[in-house]
Amino acid sequence: MPRSLARWIALFNIDEATTATLRAMAPLIKAHGDEVIGAALSPLTAPGRAPLAFAEPASIERAREAMRRHWLDYVFAGRFDGEYLAAARALGTVHFRLGIDPLQFSATYSLLVSGIVDLVCRNFAGDVQRQSLNIAAINRVAFLDLGLASAVYYDACLGEIDDLTYELNMSLARVGEYRDYEGGHHLIRVSRMCHALALAAGQSPAWANALQMASPLHDIGKIGVPDDILLKPAPLTEAERMVMQRHTEIGAEIIPDHPSPVIHMARLVALRHHERWDGRGYPGGLRGEDIPLEARIVAICDVYDALLASRPYKKAWSRKSARDYIAANRGIMFDPRLVDVFLLIQPSMERIQDAFADPESEISPATVPDMLRAMRSEFRPLREPPRVALPAREMRAP
Repeated sequence: MPRSLARWIALFNIDEATTATLRAMAPLIKAHGDEVIGAALSPLTAPGRAPLAFAEPASIERAREAMRRHWLDYVFAGRFDGEYLAAARALGTVHFRLGIDPLQFSATYSLLVSGIVDLVCRNFAGDVQRQSLNIAAINRVAFLDLGLASAVYYDACLGEIDDLTYELNMSLARVGEYRDYEGGHHLIRVSRMCHALALAAGQSPAWANALQMASPLHDIGKIGVPDDILLKPAPLTEAERMVMQRHTEIGAEIIPDHPSPVIHMARLVALRHHERWDGRGYPGGLRGEDIPLEARIVAICDVYDALLASRPYKKAWSRKSARDYIAANRGIMFDPRLVDVFLLIQPSMERIQDAFADPESEISPATVPDMLRAMRSEFRPLREPPRVALPAREMRAP
């Protein structure tokens, strides 16, 4: 049984006594199933509504038979397993695809329960205790079934929100890339590495997916940095470095302060991905676990990928040198636990680098749109050594 279904069953207290009560009622429901199901489907089969929900008269009969099988083969058989979960969600999926309003969908359950309760009251008129047990069991499984089927609607709404969030993120990232194109598939590699590191560090798949969507916006604030600093092919002066460091705060100003988990995460990442574990980062000088986890993850992945890339002010590092740099800054620049995890899954990080390597040909502004289209499709829904310092000529924000 899927763990999520087990939690639902525990929530509604559907125990062995409940399933035994349901099985005892099964013959009664089977004998009167057609009348009860017919009444339950009345909101969907009423004149004027049926053509909207069902393409042809035969489809109404198929719906009736599907509901009958579902309740007799699963619910009143006391069979609440993975196959039942799939069947319950399938009913919701069909209703969703037919465009049936959730209120109408819920009404079918209300009428179904009312019909079954009426049957129970008529057939056990002299046994109040039996009536009470049967009605309690019916209510529990009806709420379970309705909840599982309705979750399809909820998931669809979340999917639309995710799509909208994705489009917003990629639109903003596209703006940033047109001004400061870091080369090829940098954003894809960073997002994939962030996802892998988040999962390996024990975060949930949903959290890791959100970070994968949020991380491309980590440097969006660079669109507010003047070109003569942003594109300078030489080391920055101290004054220029101060201007460059403002990109974190600009990023937080660009990304809205919105309760959406992905947008909220993107804003934190943009603002905090240059904070350091030892407190000597910017813009806030946050230290240790005061730095948001998502920013600590992006910091490692972004620096690692930046070290491996050629920039106007530096040559690409070897993988060993980049790995040694990450390891050497364990507990200095980076969260020591995350560094340990990163090093443990180093082969996965190298596979991401290989899978999304930049083209050999030189990248020009003309190639950017094609690259971004490829990126867009990929984002759709993984002991302290001595510190090794970067040479002074290469010490600037990746």
